[in-house]
Amino acid sequence: MTTLARQRWRMLGEVLLSKNLDLSSEHEDISVMRFKTYGLYVRSLLSSHDQDDGTWCQIEFPSIEDNHSNILSLDIRLCSSKIDYADLMGFNNTGNTCIWPSEEVLAFYCLKEKQIFENKSVCELGGGMTCLAGLAVNLNVILKAKSNENNWLCPIESQVLIWSRQLNDPKLKERFDFIISADCFFFEDLHHDLCHTIYYMLKDSGVAINFAPHRSKTLNKFLSIAETYPFECRVFEQYDNDVFNKHLQAQQINKSYSSDLHYPILVILRKLPTKMKLSRHKFIRRILNYYRTHFNIEYPFIILIDGTFAFEALQWKIQIDEQLKAYLETDQIICSTTLCAIRETELLGGVAFGAMLILKQYEIVKCDHYPSISAEKCFQQVLIKDNTKRYFLASQSLSLREYSHDRRPDLPTMLITHNAINLERPSLNTRSIVEQTKKERLGVSKHDSNILKKIKHELNLDENEDNVTKKKKKKHGINPLSVKKKTKKKSINNNNNNTVVKKKRRRTRQIRMSSHLKEHLKELQKTFSIKEFFQEKKV
Repeated sequence: MTTLARQRWRMLGEVLLSKNLDLSSEHEDISVMRFKTYGLYVRSLLSSHDQDDGTWCQIEFPSIEDNHSNILSLDIRLCSSKIDYADLMGFNNTGNTCIWPSEEVLAFYCLKEKQIFENKSVCELGGGMTCLAGLAVNLNVILKAKSNENNWLCPIESQVLIWSRQLNDPKLKERFDFIISADCFFFEDLHHDLCHTIYYMLKDSGVAINFAPHRSKTLNKFLSIAETYPFECRVFEQYDNDVFNKHLQAQQINKSYSSDLHYPILVILRKLPTKMKLSRHKFIRRILNYYRTHFNIEYPFIILIDGTFAFEALQWKIQIDEQLKAYLETDQIICSTTLCAIRETELLGGVAFGAMLILKQYEIVKCDHYPSISAEKCFQQVLIKDNTKRYFLASQSLSLREYSHDRRPDLPTMLITHNAINLERPSLNTRSIVEQTKKERLGVSKHDSNILKKIKHELNLDENEDNVTKKKKKKHGINPLSVKKKTKKKSINNNNNNTVVKKKRRRTRQIRMSSHLKEHLKELQKTFSIKEFFQEKKV
């Protein structure tokens, strides 16, 4: 244990014994709360409210306009510095200790971009004890993750929400245009749950605005998981000049300030609309037809499953047999595994106990490994041992799937991503083999090409000559509009009341010719006489 960890455990013990959250000067250097605000708002204590066990204060954000009038002024309740052991049990209490810098910056950012929230359904996740950003944009709904049931004095609608991959609430499904959150990435175990919750609640093309510091690479780990979902992820470090200038000032003046712990990074997740994505079943049929036509994969489909795939299915509560039948649109499926994969899950103990029970239900493919080896090496040898068998490889191991793409490009691979089984696209190696076989089928062999050369030589046909006959232009028919008879216009004489038909004016077409032809014709007229020409003809 490091010295910093020892000091923090000692600080926790003192707080629990004294039942007071106020930090002494000795612990300010080791606490994350040593930096509390960027000074984007003004806070003042209030005495008009009933104090009970908390503290009421007024929050005022200065206006961005030139008149400097307050654009937001609201009363919020801060939790008491005195703690009760019962209040610490059952939910995450980090949001109830103070207004964190990420929440402050999120509220400031939402006020600047308030126009994008007009006439939109917006939700704040994990608002803590104040939901400051949610109040800043005048939201209709605030959902507190694992909220404290004692704090229900806020007039805005709120709801207890547990982030989960099994979230199934029809009222929340694809309900919101925007989801905002502040400093919600520090628990790595909840990254998958948070991503699934955001994806479940957002509408198509909906946007999630998240502020969080790097905090020991927890932000990067969240992004790596978010990229597996159908999100368009964008990260901004310099998103507002005022906040960035405050950040630079804090780095120079405040020694206890840490950009890794305190400076919030803007993460925007946009849910890709369903119209932009290919239909799931059409995509599967296309890939299956591709493998069936080029590699002769026939029914029944043999699915080779390893422990990583079974473990991931257990985490998402996926029934592999049923979902594979629905996904591949056939009942002719045989799930199989190897003894080495089962033994590997047995050696892992209680962590992989459920995955072991799943694998034991399937047929065993003989691998003849004694003693047993790792499941990945066992699968590699099984795939190469019998090239005639056409398996479907189901594994979460990237190295095993890449090995299959290189050594057995004729086999489809699948994995589990965001609560569903997904069939991977054919690899580059697979496509190159298919193109090569097409050329061999449609191309001319060397023997045939030599015979063609001999025939051309005997017929004295030069290969360089262009013997392509040009196509004669077809005679086009007469334009029907030019043949159409024109109706004569009748003009009425008002004096005699007699109709006078105007004659059509005959126009002579002017023949255009070049200047040198005109000069040549003039010279001929001088030397040539028409009378002399006819006299010669009579004679």
